[in-house]
This record gives sequence, structure tokens and C-alpha cells, in this order.
Amino acid sequence: MSDNQSHNLKSTLTDLRVICFDVSWLTPYVEKALELHQSKPPVESLHNLGLLKIQASVKKSRLLKEVAKLDDLEKEYDEGCVNWFAIYYSVSKYLN
Repeated sequence: MSDNQSHNLKSTLTDLRVICFDVSWLTPYVEKALELHQSKPPVESLHNLGLLKIQASVKKSRLLKEVAKLDDLEKEYDEGCVNWFAIYYSVSKYLN
């Protein structure tokens, strides 16, 4: 149910009460539907949070791989077997 539909449902129930229709049998159903609609955003937020956690995990994994590559390049540099092209390629991504 959209926010607009929720508003219309609540408004219609109120209008029916104002013109003295007996909607006592309908009220619990409408209230339950409105409660479910109001609880929907936290459910969506939890879903979005799950997606963000997955994205963060993927980015962390990529970052750790890059750090490992840089550690290897540093080790090569310290040992004197420097592959300057590999160093330039690894570092140039971060300079642009």
C-alpha cells in the first residue's frame, strides 16, 4: 500500500464515521492495514541495510586485495627486484 492509499483509507473511514455509518466491524481491519503500512519502512530499511552490508563487504575485500598487492610491491622494492611498471600501474589508479 502506498502512502497515498493509506491516507485515502484513513480519510474514507473518518468520512464514513462522520456521516454516521456503522463501521465498527471495519475499523479493526483498517487499523491493522494502517499499522502494517507504518511498519513497512523499517522492513525496507532492514533490507537496504543488508544490501549496504554486502556492498561494504565487497569493497572491504577489494581493498584488502589492493593492500596485499601494495605489500607485495613494497617487499619487491625492499628486496631490490622492482617492477616499476607494476608499481606505477597500482599507484596510478589512486592518483586520478
